[in-house]
Amino acid sequence: MRDRGLSAFGCSNRQMDSEWSANNPETRANRFASDLLLPVKMFSQLARGKPIATESVTDLATTFRMSKAATAIRLVEQGSFPAIIAYFESGEKKWSFPKRGEVPYYFKPTSHPGIQTVTAGMFADSTVSEDDTRADRWFDIDRSERYYIRESWFRTGPDSVLTLLWWEDEKQLIHLAEADERKDSRGFDREVE
Repeated sequence: MRDRGLSAFGCSNRQMDSEWSANNPETRANRFASDLLLPVKMFSQLARGKPIATESVTDLATTFRMSKAATAIRLVEQGSFPAIIAYFESGEKKWSFPKRGEVPYYFKPTSHPGIQTVTAGMFADSTVSEDDTRADRWFDIDRSERYYIRESWFRTGPDSVLTLLWWEDEKQLIHLAEADERKDSRGFDREVE
């Protein structure tokens, strides 16, 4: 619909997961399908109060008969908690994005999951799929070692995974953002002097 009249394009399983952050015909088709099959109004009602976790993704994907990847993205976008979703292939981050308006844009997960993260355990064949993780294992943010985030993941292929990072206690996210802003403003003040 959105690329009508343009050249045809192919769609592999790999593209279904790995290209959600690109601006290309496949991504536009994924977004169109998501808008059509996971309508925001219906989805938001069913997702209200659910943790941003694998179990919630599985339940909602079953309800809407959608892929777990598309459902996870919609849950981060429309769920009740501040969250970030990240896609990894062979242990390397290919893309990530935060819930707009709730997670500052500069909260970017590390390029490779730290050794003490739940996601890194997945690449080492651990069976743990959800746990609390120190925030500094995922973010290079001042004082993040003082806070914890909830981390869960699920496989999208033999060597790929979607990771969900979320804050049940929004105060932690606010404190982290404020501390980082104070650090930046102190650095700016020194540069001006």
